Amino acid sequence: MPKALAQELISALVNLDSQLTGLGLYASNEYQMEKSGRRPYLQVEWNMAMCPRLEALGYTVPKSLPSCRWVHRDKVEVLVQIMSPDGTNCDLFLLRTSVIKVRRFGSGYQMDRHVDHQKRWDELNMDSVVARLWSPAGNRPSYAYQKTSENRVVLFLGFDKAERPFHAELTRLEKQLRWSKHGVEFLTKSWLDPYGRNFNNLIACWTYSHTSDTPS
Repeated sequence: MPKALAQELISALVNLDSQLTGLGLYASNEYQMEKSGRRPYLQVEWNMAMCPRLEALGYTVPKSLPSCRWVHRDKVEVLVQIMSPDGTNCDLFLLRTSVIKVRRFGSGYQMDRHVDHQKRWDELNMDSVVARLWSPAGNRPSYAYQKTSENRVVLFLGFDKAERPFHAELTRLEKQLRWSKHGVEFLTKSWLDPYGRNFNNLIACWTYSHTSDTPS
C-alpha cells in the first residue's frame, strides 16, 4: 500500500508542476505569495496536489499542512499523519530543497550557473531521515513517527542542474544505508523544467510498511 500511495503523490505533484504555468514546483511559493502575501513552502504542494489526491483516494487527512520545520531558506520539512480508507495509519514526511538558483535575465528566468548550493544536500541529513523509516527513534525525537503507524513514506522534492538530478547523492546514500535490506521500496521521477529554465526536477520516495515481513 505505501508504494501505491507514493506513486499517487508523485503523479499529483508532476501534474501540479504543469498547472503552475511559468512557475512550476520550483517557484510554488511565488504562486502562494500572489494569493495570500505569504511564501510558505510545501503549502501549495499540499493544498493543490497531495491533499486533493489523498482525499479522492479516501484518505483522512489534515485540512491544512502542520507547521513546517525550516532548516535554511530553501529547505523545509514537515511530518503529516494520515489514515487510509481501511483505517491504517501512515506517516508522511515531506522535504524539499534546491541546489540551484533561478534569476531574471532580461525578459525571462534562467538558472544562474555561477551559483552552486550543493552543500544543501548535506544539510538535509538524509541518512537520518531515511533510516528513521525502520528505526523511528533516530536522533531527532520531535520528528519521530507514531508507534501506531503501520506505513511510512518519505517524499523528497528537489531541484538540480545535473541531467540526472541528485543521482550521485542518492547512489551514495543507498550504498550507505542499503535500505532494501530493511524492506524499504524506492521510487523516483525526474523531468526537465518545462519552462525553459535549464534545470531538472526530482521527486524521490522511500516507503516502508510494518506489516510486511522485513528482512533481518
